[in-house]
Amino acid sequence: MPPSSPQQPYIPLHPQSTNHWKTFAIVLLIVFIGGIALLIFKSQLQSPQVQNITQQKPAANEILLTTGYVSQQTEQNQLPKPPSPKSGLTINKVFYTKYYPEEHDAIANNLFVYDDEIKTISQLTNYTEPLFYISNIRVVDENSVGFLRCSSGDYADCGIYVIDITSKKITEKKKLERQMLVNTLEFASLDNFAYFGNMRDKSKAVLKLILFDQGILKTLEQIDVSNATGRGGIIADAHQIQFSQDKQHLLQIDTSARSTGTEDFNIYIYNLSNGDKQIIENATHPQWVNNTTIVYRKYVGGGVYLYDIVAKTYKKIDAITQDAYYLSMLQGTDELLFTDYEAKQLWLYNFTTKENKKILDGALDGFWLTPTKIVYNEVRLCTQAEQCGMLDYKVLSVSIFDIEKMMKIGSIPDRSSDENFLYNMTSYYSSES
Repeated sequence: MPPSSPQQPYIPLHPQSTNHWKTFAIVLLIVFIGGIALLIFKSQLQSPQVQNITQQKPAANEILLTTGYVSQQTEQNQLPKPPSPKSGLTINKVFYTKYYPEEHDAIANNLFVYDDEIKTISQLTNYTEPLFYISNIRVVDENSVGFLRCSSGDYADCGIYVIDITSKKITEKKKLERQMLVNTLEFASLDNFAYFGNMRDKSKAVLKLILFDQGILKTLEQIDVSNATGRGGIIADAHQIQFSQDKQHLLQIDTSARSTGTEDFNIYIYNLSNGDKQIIENATHPQWVNNTTIVYRKYVGGGVYLYDIVAKTYKKIDAITQDAYYLSMLQGTDELLFTDYEAKQLWLYNFTTKENKKILDGALDGFWLTPTKIVYNEVRLCTQAEQCGMLDYKVLSVSIFDIEKMMKIGSIPDRSSDENFLYNMTSYYSSES
């Protein structure tokens, strides 16, 4: 019988082999848990909250250093990031007419577009009749622009049109009565718009505010007046229609049209579902802040105020100068751009943080091109030797300013003289008429 002793040393090897596999399993488990922890850590670094803090901080610092503004805000109380520019052919573009005060030729009264991405100008329409002119240019959506086209002859012969930016096809949305001269126009959508104007008559004028909704006309207001239009041209004037963001209300102001005298500084607010009307008296330059709040300038006395259409209450914004004009809301945010007319400056006010900061000197009448760019009149004060008429400044150019970079990034080439100032211009993000 062979000796059994050589087999005995192998008996204790079984528990050692078991410990080896247990150790191996524990190591694998530790590696697995560590890998998961690493993935979670990386995902937190790439989360939107961390990105917002790291991306906004340099931009905010750049603004603070450039303007000399000292802020006590924490990272959790930074300005809300503006909405990203939407895609579409009307984005990052300025639409306008080449307006010449003494030359109402066919080219001047066509629709043009300046593309700020590629720095080019294109002509969108090809009208040839010199007695017709285009006004009230409004961006309807990402691919369409609406406008009013009227005659400067004996009859208004106005029509409301929409052009498709892709195909250049022009669609007549509404042909108006020959005597109907439209002052202001605004679109809620391609088939929902409102216009305000007067019917010409030898002895009087009838003012009408009309809503066009899916082919159905509704008269929101009709007023008999002795003067169809009054004076205009002062900085407090406003000629505007604007839908609330939910399209349930509409505000309207025309400071030189409604009154039997020469002015009407009231904002009229219409509930489109039940026909109710509210009036903000002694007011001009209105903008919707949200669906229930309007910001405006007080006409006599100055200052900027908020009006709540539900509570019917007023509140003054003390942080904004008494000389603020041309209010421009960046819709969907808390950002209000305005002009300090006396100082010839553009300022930005945030309704959430209450921060009020100067953006630019030597500038007037800014409006939003994108959430980070504005279009404005670049100006300088007149010298004693210059003839500036009623103004105390000269327009040097219609320029574009980048708020993030805090620098002027260009000018619109054929709108760069004091005769061709910011007039009849609009963009996707503009809320002015």
